[in-house]
Amino acid sequence: MSETPEKSEQKEYPKKPKLTKAERRAKQESERAAKAEKKTSSTTTAAPTSAPRMQFDDPKKVAKYDKKKQVSRAKVQKIIPLFSHLPQFERETSLSLQVGFLSQEIHPAVLRVGFKMAEGVFRGSNARCLAMLEALSKFIEDYEPPKDQAFSRDLPKKLSPQIRFLIDCRPQSMSMGNAISSLKLFISKLSPELSNEAAKAAVLAEIQRFTQVRIEFACKIIRDAGASRIDDDDVIAVYGHSKLVETVLLQALRIRKKFRVVVIDSRPRFEGKNLAKKLAEAGILCTYALVTSVSYVISEITKVFLGCFGMVSNGNCIASIGAALVAMHANRLSVPVIVLSETYKFHRGAQIDAISFNELADPDELILSGSKNGLSDWRDISALKLLNLTYDAIPMEFISCLITEIGEIPPTAVPAVFREYMK
Repeated sequence: MSETPEKSEQKEYPKKPKLTKAERRAKQESERAAKAEKKTSSTTTAAPTSAPRMQFDDPKKVAKYDKKKQVSRAKVQKIIPLFSHLPQFERETSLSLQVGFLSQEIHPAVLRVGFKMAEGVFRGSNARCLAMLEALSKFIEDYEPPKDQAFSRDLPKKLSPQIRFLIDCRPQSMSMGNAISSLKLFISKLSPELSNEAAKAAVLAEIQRFTQVRIEFACKIIRDAGASRIDDDDVIAVYGHSKLVETVLLQALRIRKKFRVVVIDSRPRFEGKNLAKKLAEAGILCTYALVTSVSYVISEITKVFLGCFGMVSNGNCIASIGAALVAMHANRLSVPVIVLSETYKFHRGAQIDAISFNELADPDELILSGSKNGLSDWRDISALKLLNLTYDAIPMEFISCLITEIGEIPPTAVPAVFREYMK
């Protein structure tokens, strides 16, 4: 009898050769070693990233977070629904902060910096990051591991409460998150065979290297590169008070560039007043204007210089609230918008708006001190809420170029910087 069509169409596949027990074991060991090598290489070459952002509108995550937090802060009486996923606190002082039961593990230097951060003493991402690194250096100098523990293996456990305390006092910035990740990555690579003294010296040297190379030296390079972009008879617009922008303008004055500056400022902090005063005292001709008049003053501007708190991988810039408005008006008139940023502020994540990530400042800052108006008793009015945002997101379409310590790059090159320079 002839075979059926179904059977005739069936294909015969060669059978896999049977492996002996020793061969199977050798194959498993080789696959396991390949996975371990791949995991190690990806860990050592990955760029440091900041910690995942906390969602404060998730009850389960908040309950888990409350068990680990070391600082209890007074929560706001009125939560803004659109920003309920962000931490919202009332104004705090060092006397009103309630430190948790783990406070005995917190170093005095870290306590001082944390209280100052909660009070808003440190302004600017560089100032906050430098203060954090200095406090952590003092903690590491005084830290001694147990006798049966290696310094490089026990330090991360004791370092986490210090960092947790600082974040509880005030949400970390992108620059702080990158500095923390870089430090933890360096500690993880230390050999456990090193003596405690050698390991401690290596960690302290790494913190000093990061401070000098990634922050201080980078600022000097950006200062010189930014000053070279200023031409005679330029009218430079700046927003708020960026310390890096201030050094660029003063450096341009030292190399005898003739230019004028328009300082654009906004409520509630009016940080641009301090910058305008410093520039005027140095001999730079300045004009002071509020952000409400930016559409009028932008017509005489030739360049815009902006500082930033962070650059995300999709090319957008996280800057002071109101900076996006200035960049938008400049872009409308084809005025170059130049952003000054160190590469350690680059963030691997993407952000398209100022809602998913931001920081809510004290709402009472919006009330003029000593004045009696409709906002003075806003807590007693159930239908009234005050929103005081800290950051703004500038779309990359409004940015002409970035000036960094590695040169001038377009905002679209942020992912390339991660691949080439932040390994």
